Amino acid sequence: MKRKRLFLVVRALAFLAVALEVSLRHLFPQRPLRAVPHEKYGWMMNEYGAYGQRNAHGFRDHAWPEHPDVLIVGDSFAMGDEVRNLDMRFDAFLEIPSANASVAGWGLEQYILCAEDLIPQLRPKAIVFVFCGNDCDTARRWVTTAKRVASADPENVLRKSALYLFLRHRFVLMRTALVNAKDTGVIDPQTGERMGPDDYSRATDLLNGFLMETDIPVILVPTNPMFEPTTAWMRHMSKHDQVSWLRWGGEFDAIEETYLPHDRHWNESAHQSVGKALNAALLTLLAADR
Repeated sequence: MKRKRLFLVVRALAFLAVALEVSLRHLFPQRPLRAVPHEKYGWMMNEYGAYGQRNAHGFRDHAWPEHPDVLIVGDSFAMGDEVRNLDMRFDAFLEIPSANASVAGWGLEQYILCAEDLIPQLRPKAIVFVFCGNDCDTARRWVTTAKRVASADPENVLRKSALYLFLRHRFVLMRTALVNAKDTGVIDPQTGERMGPDDYSRATDLLNGFLMETDIPVILVPTNPMFEPTTAWMRHMSKHDQVSWLRWGGEFDAIEETYLPHDRHWNESAHQSVGKALNAALLTLLAADR
């Protein structure tokens, strides 16, 4: 009798899980992305499925102009995670030629390596780094993610599960609230990863090293302009004559409304807001350099 009850409970839970998975996949369609190892950057995306083509340079973007005015490098936000149409991504709202070299999961060190490789060829007039709160934690995250990409089955069921992403997001919200309430550290509210002074110090060293090698102006774009530790770091870096940071999102009463509810990436409204603000900043910057 006990085994029968246990079987019925397990079957009911399995049915519930399948029903939730189907419902969430309908509400939040998943994008088929596949990462492959890369000798220098750790990983690249080799397939974008229905979420946009892969251009000749290997990035999710249209064909690049020979010499774009701006080079954009970032992670999944700048790549347009959860934005199906490239024409609704933030860089589609720019009035100047651009090249978007963003890859999901990348951090600041990878941004800089990629920019250093592309600058001689593209000769951009400005560089944009789209910066998430955990992007300064490159050293630790790079190793673990690169190992996972090299060893994991690209068809990993767990990471393709809408239910997993939904529950993980709820856990991040709960963990962020608990840690911040106890004032025991700084949790990036978009990723749930703990950040510390050493992480931001390393990010400062990385960016300063990059600025010593180029005279191209840099604009830092926060993925969450309401996350004070990251914007404070950007204000600090903007003391450098070559660096500015983008203040966007002021029109939103609650920044949470600009993120999709299950994985905290920008939705199309946020992309439009970022694009318009970035366009104005770039036009001003490039006009001043003429």
